[in-house]
Amino acid sequence: MITIDGISYPFWSKFIDNKDEWTGGKLFEYNYSTIIKDISLTKESNAIVFRVTGETFSCAFNIAYGGVVPGNNDSISFSAYYSMSFRIKKNKDGLRR
Repeated sequence: MITIDGISYPFWSKFIDNKDEWTGGKLFEYNYSTIIKDISLTKESNAIVFRVTGETFSCAFNIAYGGVVPGNNDSISFSAYYSMSFRIKKNKDGLRR
């Protein structure tokens, strides 16, 4: 469980605790995609930021303004401020590496 400044983040911790299932999978934004290298939850200034880092680009948002949106079964979609959205898909096997 990730705790930042004494506050626990159980929902977001699930992504980080299981990031081996996502690493090697795909990060999609608009018509672009890249291979997922890391998933993190960190404090940046006064914001708690969820970040998916890919080989060629990354997507991130302040969790106070974004979250998970309904999507299809093979990926998870996120939406944040200013209509920014992206989705992630597990690695080929959906297994821990």
